Amino acid sequence: MTKLAQAEAFLEAKQQEMIDLWENIIRIESPSNDVAGVNAVASYLTDYCRKVNLETKTYPFNQAGSSLIAYTPARHLPNIALVAHMDTVQPVGSFGADPITYQDGFLHGPGAYDCKGGIVIALFVIQALQQMGYDKRQLKLILSGDEEVAHQLSQGQGAKVFDLETPFTAAAFTCESARLSGDVITKRKGGAFYRFDIKGISAHAGNHPLGGASAIQEAAHKMIAIEKHTNPEGTTYNCGVIEGGTGTNIIPDTCTFKVGVRFKTNANLDQAEQLLQAINDQAFIDNTVSTLTKEAAFLAMEETEKTPDLFQLYHDTRSDLGFHKPKPLYVGGCSDSAYLTAKGIPTLCGVGVIGVDPHSPNERARVSSLQEQALTIVKTILDMPDQF
Repeated sequence: MTKLAQAEAFLEAKQQEMIDLWENIIRIESPSNDVAGVNAVASYLTDYCRKVNLETKTYPFNQAGSSLIAYTPARHLPNIALVAHMDTVQPVGSFGADPITYQDGFLHGPGAYDCKGGIVIALFVIQALQQMGYDKRQLKLILSGDEEVAHQLSQGQGAKVFDLETPFTAAAFTCESARLSGDVITKRKGGAFYRFDIKGISAHAGNHPLGGASAIQEAAHKMIAIEKHTNPEGTTYNCGVIEGGTGTNIIPDTCTFKVGVRFKTNANLDQAEQLLQAINDQAFIDNTVSTLTKEAAFLAMEETEKTPDLFQLYHDTRSDLGFHKPKPLYVGGCSDSAYLTAKGIPTLCGVGVIGVDPHSPNERARVSSLQEQALTIVKTILDMPDQF
């Protein structure tokens, strides 16, 4: 029996175990701001990993769920990273007392698609390779605890875990939610989030209409100045949140608004920050002062020199297995893949469980895709040349 046949037989035999693990971690609801919930997932998975002979390491954070690392023994060749995240977006209880339902071959539940199914796939990729005696490269699973909020809760420390854990890495597979098309993400826009805090002068709007300095009016000028720089083919700006003032008869002395920026390259981020700082420093209304704060950011996932080679390996694997031949995708959403490609690590993203409607009450994933996606990654790793 070939190694690939061994892997296929292993995954078929473990189908129910894969589903059981999937259900168990979905039932531990873990929205990003529920630190106890995310840590409960991490604790459950730590115990699971140890049972399947993986070493583990945890990075705890004060105000965010932990990051969890699981790995096989070190090898001479650079390792393979498998990446996913444990946090979800729906408030606890949004899917009912039992958050899991099945319909038409899909499992519905909080994080079923984004991305707890991906965690299951990554773990069984590692187990399938272990079972066949694969020992060319160390396999390393990296699970984040606050990915959905761009590692804002951990003050960016969750992102720095990738610097610590991937200095000797040949390639990475991010087991984020996969498209129904089966196509694979090779590039993503980056995203950064900023807050403008504006101070003005309060005054009676009837008796002293010229005695104040409106922070809201200043914010309006700044928002117009920012959004006119949106380029749908490049960097885009969205002033999505605004709050200020205390009454219609009072000239407002405070206003806060938040801006989301999406960019194609990390050089574009530097340009966007310079633009925002210049607009922050310009006072459109006399006697107003503005402070700019960067709240969180995801780098852009850029193609590395070897990304096309990794994609071709994955494409050929799916063709050999009789699955849909994927196309490379460039998408606007962000992911932890960016921290890998920023280090020059070729990375394929969106190779987790196949499904639809992430971040929604109708989030669901196709049960049969667990084995299909896992087998594809296994064969891609088996076919990877030593010099990759």
